[in-house]
Amino acid sequence: MTARISTSLLLPVLVALSSTSPAAGQEPAPVSRVAVLEAPLALRLDHKSLREALNRALEDKAGVGDAARAIDALLSSHFKHEEDLALRPLGLLRGIARDATSADIASAIAMTGKIERDLPQLLDEHRAILESSKRLADVARRERKLQFVDLADRLWLHARIAEEVLYPAAILLGEHLRVTHEAKRPRE
Repeated sequence: MTARISTSLLLPVLVALSSTSPAAGQEPAPVSRVAVLEAPLALRLDHKSLREALNRALEDKAGVGDAARAIDALLSSHFKHEEDLALRPLGLLRGIARDATSADIASAIAMTGKIERDLPQLLDEHRAILESSKRLADVARRERKLQFVDLADRLWLHARIAEEVLYPAAILLGEHLRVTHEAKRPRE
């Protein structure tokens, strides 16, 4: 037996997950009446932070650098794939929760359909990145460079959050948009 959760019940939860508090010294995002089809800032900053940590690992001249190069070969294209496809629809969440308008609804619906089709590829990308991350953690432990073990742990957590929360949220958002978009169409 599979349980289905109503999109009207889950949408507030998704909005809460997509909201971020401003970092120290940052102003909160202005409240807008327009929903934007763009990866949320918090998710883009997470990618940036992971990329910066990987760049530090790439500077290592020993085994850590070699292991980091294997991750680097996979990560850039995965982050682009993820941001362009899976995370962009999530940028609509805050605006939709505030009943904001968006001209991008049709694009978001199409993207979320593509997420469902590309999900096996995204999961394969995660598996490959995580295999390389395990090698990085092993080498970092051997070389006693524990900051790079932390990078491997952060990559694992990033993949878990994407697979358990972000991808399903984007797919569910697309389902919600399809239903509400169809309900607003004039009946013939």
